[in-house]
Amino acid sequence: MASFIEQIVDAVVTALNSTEFSQEFTAVKEFLPVSEVKDLINLKVSVVPALTENTRANRKNTFMSQHTINIGVAQKISQDSDIAILLTLSEEINDHLRALALVVDSTDVICETTRFETLYSAELLREKRVFLSVITANFLAYR
Repeated sequence: MASFIEQIVDAVVTALNSTEFSQEFTAVKEFLPVSEVKDLINLKVSVVPALTENTRANRKNTFMSQHTINIGVAQKISQDSDIAILLTLSEEINDHLRALALVVDSTDVICETTRFETLYSAELLREKRVFLSVITANFLAYR
């Protein structure tokens, strides 16, 4: 059986893939999201487990679990106008995540916060013509 955070990642992948965005993509779960530039000709959206933190919520052994997931949006671009298109997509994904409420293993899980860990990597754009945006989403569950 998959770990709880892996089940959250799977649910996020399903939620992204069942939503219509301005650009078509198929989100995938990845544990090692490293890609060669040649692999980024097509748009790539990666969902990666990053961190789990548990805090005792009460004396009855209920814990507040925070699960951090990174969502990467990456593609090799051919023209500068592609930057705005991919940035818009990244913002759409961020907006969708902010409103996301899931049920995972019979537990309610909500997206508590999102932030752009990397709005876009200027270095990758300059050096390799690769757009990369990383959204960090924190999901909260009481277990």
